[in-house]
Amino acid sequence: MIAGVRESLGADYQLLLSVTDAGEFPQADDVRKLMALRPAGLLADAPNAELLEELSAAGPVVLLDAPGLEAYAPSVNLDVAHGARQLAAHLAGAGHRRVAYVDSVTGTATFGVRREAFLDEAAAHGITVPADGIISTTIDVGASAGASAAAWPAWQQAGVTAIECRTHTHAYGVLQEARVAGVRIPGQRAIAGFDDLPYSATSNPSLTSVHLPATSLGLKAGWQLRRLMEGHRLEQPQLTLESSLVVRNSTSA
Repeated sequence: MIAGVRESLGADYQLLLSVTDAGEFPQADDVRKLMALRPAGLLADAPNAELLEELSAAGPVVLLDAPGLEAYAPSVNLDVAHGARQLAAHLAGAGHRRVAYVDSVTGTATFGVRREAFLDEAAAHGITVPADGIISTTIDVGASAGASAAAWPAWQQAGVTAIECRTHTHAYGVLQEARVAGVRIPGQRAIAGFDDLPYSATSNPSLTSVHLPATSLGLKAGWQLRRLMEGHRLEQPQLTLESSLVVRNSTSA
C-alpha cells in the first residue's frame, strides 16, 4: 500500500508515516503533532470516527479502508464483505460445521465488516461458532499464538475443525501454535486469513486468504489526494476495490 501511495505522489511530495502501537488508534496529541508539520494533505488508513473528528479542519484528506465513514472525506475502500462471504462459503463447501474466529482488539470499521459478513454467511451455510470460539488479540504473531494455545482445548472439545483469522498476521500465530501442539494443518484443522501477505503463498502449508489489492489501494488513494492538493475536483470521491478468495493448502480437503 505504501509503495502504491509513493508511486502516485511522485517526486513532488515527501511521504511521512505516523504509525501507532499495536491495537491503538491515534490520539488527539498525535494529530496535533502531525498538523504542526503543516502537511499538504493527509491519508488515514482504517480510521475511526473520533480520529476523523480531529482531522475535520486538516485540509485535503483521503481515507483508506474505512467502510461506513464516507461522509467524512473522499475514500478508497475495499469490498471486504465479499471476500469474507466467499471464505465462509468455501469452508462450508469443504464440510466444516464448527468454526473458531480470531479477531483483532482494534475496533476499526473494516474489521467489524469482515467479522459480520463472515459470521452471517457462515450461519447461512449451517456453520456455527461455539460460545468460546471467538478470541481477540493485537495484530501480532506472538499474541495470536499465545491466545490460540490457550483456546485449543476448548476448541477441540467443541468440535472446531476450521479457524478463520482476521488478518494473516493472526493466522501465522495460529499456524505456529498448531505446529507446537502437534495439530496437523489441514488434516485436523483448517486455517484461513485475510490480507494475503506475500509470505502466505510460501508458508508451510500455504495459507488460504482473502486477497486485498493493497498496491491499488495505495495508488488510487494517493492519486485522489494529489488531485485534491492540486486544487482539482474529484469525479468519483468514493471508490471501492474488489477482494477475492485465494484457496491454498491450509484449507484443502
